[in-house]
Amino acid sequence: MSGFSKRAVIGVVGGMGPLAGVRLVEHITRMTSAKRDQDHLDLVLVSMPGRISDRTEFLLGRNMENPAAAVAECVRLLARAGATYVGMACNSVHAAPIWDAITDNLARSGCEAKLLHLIEETGVEVAARMPSGSKVGVLGTTGTVRSDLYGPVLRAAGLEVLYLDDRRQGEVHAAIYNETDGIKAVAQVSDRVRNVVAQAACELIDNGARCVVLGCTELAEALPVENLSGASVIDPSLVMARRLISVSADPGGQFAAPNG
Repeated sequence: MSGFSKRAVIGVVGGMGPLAGVRLVEHITRMTSAKRDQDHLDLVLVSMPGRISDRTEFLLGRNMENPAAAVAECVRLLARAGATYVGMACNSVHAAPIWDAITDNLARSGCEAKLLHLIEETGVEVAARMPSGSKVGVLGTTGTVRSDLYGPVLRAAGLEVLYLDDRRQGEVHAAIYNETDGIKAVAQVSDRVRNVVAQAACELIDNGARCVVLGCTELAEALPVENLSGASVIDPSLVMARRLISVSADPGGQFAAPNG
């Protein structure tokens, strides 16, 4: 048991949407260099979608229940299971009104699990790929777009942020949330939804974007490519997977947790 206790444990908060957490775990597993079961990283996933209210509805002021308390409780569950580093695949949960409340909640409870910030980690990767002054398109829910979630990080790196016009943004939001064939509603993404997302990404590229960030985790289900029309396509879930692998492999390395 002594050897067991020495290994770092990765924690993943899922349920936002449910497949997003599963995909993050899959990325971590596939990207880990391993020759046998025991070479893989220790990992715990908590997925409680019924307890975590919708992030976009909160950010748009349509639901006054901040999902932060439920997310913080999931982090504490992970910490009790041994998790030392925790990541969340959801983009919108990192918006300041939610993220700040999560970190405040955890600090008050004395939770020592270290949280990685998906938006900041993605911003670092985009900045490393793109020359200063490059235009970066961001796709996401209307909550992510209106809160300018990626804007501060990307602009601080000297990059210009592009969004869709209201009509096209509405189409992308519906492609995610539509109860008939939206990405959250079905196990298999429809050709119609794939086309909506691809056309939206191409519109950003036509407007000068050299890189498109999939700022909603579900969008990677509809646009599972790394390049489109000569532009890079960034899936933040892959960025988070690489970062979680890195910090768990080097637990003594430098790491500044957003929650202190």
